[in-house]
Amino acid sequence: LYTSGSTGLPKGVKINKLNIFSFAQAIKKIWKLETNLKFSQFFELSFDPSMADIFICFLSGGELCIVPKNELFYPIDFINREKIDVWASVPSVGLILNKSEKLEKDIFPNLKILCFCGEPFPQNIANSILKSAPSAEIWNCYGPTEATIYVSGFRYTPGNYEYSNNN
Repeated sequence: LYTSGSTGLPKGVKINKLNIFSFAQAIKKIWKLETNLKFSQFFELSFDPSMADIFICFLSGGELCIVPKNELFYPIDFINREKIDVWASVPSVGLILNKSEKLEKDIFPNLKILCFCGEPFPQNIANSILKSAPSAEIWNCYGPTEATIYVSGFRYTPGNYEYSNNN
């Protein structure tokens, strides 16, 4: 996989099968994933969170649903049509949906887990997403590619947000 270059120049990083297996097992346990869930495949295969989408899904006995390019930034119909349980993307998707006033209350009845990574995740966007998927857990995850995808995660609930600057 190739790093985004946030720590310098982009570079190739080898991820071995034991690292990805251990990572996926840990996330499955932390998120308390059941079998037969439907997962989104949002990320390009060269971006390390794509490996999270794929291997967490398959280790959990789930179904991977590839988001069509024309629905990447307005995935509401895709999420509901495919009955997605686990969604992962960059926070920009939430920002776009929020600015376009597409995040209506309870619009995502099936979502159980939402994971946002790759860029800052503003509290106001987290609040809007939580209203649109009130039954879901919202996770903000971070990790350099060299550490096998995510090395830290924060489950968001109103009132426990570390950075309350509303940016």
